[in-house]
Amino acid sequence: MAQIILPIRFAVIAIKERIDIVHINTALTNSAIVRDFCLTLVSLFLGKRILVHIHGGVYIEKEMPGALLNWIAGEMLHSADKVLVLSEKERISIENRWPGVRPLVAANAVELNEVDLRKKFRSPCQLVFFGRIDRDKGLNEIISACELLEARGLDFEFKCYGTGPDIESFAGSMNEVLGRKFEYKGIVFGQEKIRALNSADIFLLPSYYEGMPVSLLEAMAAGCVCVVSEVGSVGTVIDHGNNGFLIEPGNTNEIARMLETVIDGTADCRRIGREARRTIESQFGINGFSDRLDRLYDGIVCPESEKGAGYRH
Repeated sequence: MAQIILPIRFAVIAIKERIDIVHINTALTNSAIVRDFCLTLVSLFLGKRILVHIHGGVYIEKEMPGALLNWIAGEMLHSADKVLVLSEKERISIENRWPGVRPLVAANAVELNEVDLRKKFRSPCQLVFFGRIDRDKGLNEIISACELLEARGLDFEFKCYGTGPDIESFAGSMNEVLGRKFEYKGIVFGQEKIRALNSADIFLLPSYYEGMPVSLLEAMAAGCVCVVSEVGSVGTVIDHGNNGFLIEPGNTNEIARMLETVIDGTADCRRIGREARRTIESQFGINGFSDRLDRLYDGIVCPESEKGAGYRH
């Protein structure tokens, strides 16, 4: 019912607030494509300018299951005044699939908070998961990998942050495997989230699909060693073995092996953590991001002001 009412509520707000530009954050998933196509139609009917901002999704890399869904996605993108994607890889994918759509590349960005890297990587090793607790995040593989690590006698603790449809089954299984070494911490924001990442050693995200997760960038900024699936735009951020580790989605043994190299000290964790933070400092810091977005908005309303917006074709 909420999805049916959403376009109506959106139209009321757009008229009441006299909105000039509609910025639609979407993902190439079944539900998001249909939902945001409806919002696009409403925006067109109201004569609004449209910016479609794609944040990954399963169909960034995979073919869509039918011609209708592919047509709906294409119509949404062709109707937009501008389309933003997270990486050059995604830009090429979109252009090849829907000729005529010319996305701009705008990577996610995060704030850089102070962190004392000297306090990291002490025993027991601290693993964290931040995100939607859904089986598509690789929850079954996390459970199985932790079983393997526990059987090998490795010294670690696991904290889980977030919520989602599979929280009860996931937390129950993790409690069975790890007992008191597992904690479900719920949703955290602001300083509490910063403290959680600053006290973590390993950030684990073995998703089946992603865009460019903000949680990954935040963990790297906190100097964590990130073990993440090579999906979406993740490979444009992580340089395997240098500032983190890439894993094959669905590969439990590889996840366990990568985690073991960090927990047992085989990997030079402090160096990798420093390189992760340097990557964020040099490429994904928040400074200037808002200004570039403002210039992009100006360019949509007044095309002659678009030059110099700071995004790549």
